Amino acid sequence: VSTDDQAEKYSPGAQRVAIAAYCYTHRLRVIDEFFDEDSGDMALTSRPEGMALMSALHDRQASTIAVLCLDRLARNPADAHTTWRLFKRQKIELHFTERGRQEDTPHGELIFGVEAAMAGFERRLIMERTMRGKDRKMSSGQWLGIQKPYGYRLTGYKSEANLEIIPKERE
Repeated sequence: VSTDDQAEKYSPGAQRVAIAAYCYTHRLRVIDEFFDEDSGDMALTSRPEGMALMSALHDRQASTIAVLCLDRLARNPADAHTTWRLFKRQKIELHFTERGRQEDTPHGELIFGVEAAMAGFERRLIMERTMRGKDRKMSSGQWLGIQKPYGYRLTGYKSEANLEIIPKERE
């Protein structure tokens, strides 16, 4: 997250509070929680807690899922649509705390598709900005925190760290 507001809204603790409040308001009984700390680009079925959720759904331990918003469930549009189709086949209701129950209607699918596309777009922007930041650091000689290459020494600390050529090892 890039701002304090985003960190506050999307932290695991804040998500838990929002989901619990939504479930209370909509009379949904919480039987378990599944939170992946770092999901990023991984499909739901490839994440540890995602696999646990899918197992619980397969065993019919629940018939409803509540998430903060679609990009917390999937950032890849294809994964989002695949997951939604799987939920529909299993008759699993999907709720988003920010907009309510996902409707299985043409309008509901349109909204889902737009949100999935936006999640994918945001994912790509994050990747692009991250690479741009790394490129900028590398071009200015800053160290990215990976293994320093042979012939270089590290000067400075953390965000001020730079690589410096060791002249004797250069030749």
